[in-house]
Amino acid sequence: MNHLNIFEILKQRPSVHKLCYGGFIQEALQLKENVYAIPLKALGFVSEAGYASQYVVEICGGNVEQKQFDSLLKQSENALPVIALVVVLDGECSPENMEADAEKQLLIPEKIAS
Repeated sequence: MNHLNIFEILKQRPSVHKLCYGGFIQEALQLKENVYAIPLKALGFVSEAGYASQYVVEICGGNVEQKQFDSLLKQSENALPVIALVVVLDGECSPENMEADAEKQLLIPEKIAS
């Protein structure tokens, strides 16, 4: 799938999107006729790195060198990858029924992606 196809899948309506983090895929996958797994930008842990560094300095009285901190930030860029699970639905039933249908279709993909 190319980027244009992926963007079109993400924009289709009605659909249900579920974001999962922790799993890793390199490219978009079509899992069923109407179910897709699409890799997104990783969450990273920049905030957590800053918090931990501040804790070490302020509470523990330790020292965090800028070079070490920069290295940690660089490593965090690809941490906690995110996958969008997308179920494209037909609009012929109520929103509640569409959501329930999507939840059933996402049971296995969600376990795999998380």
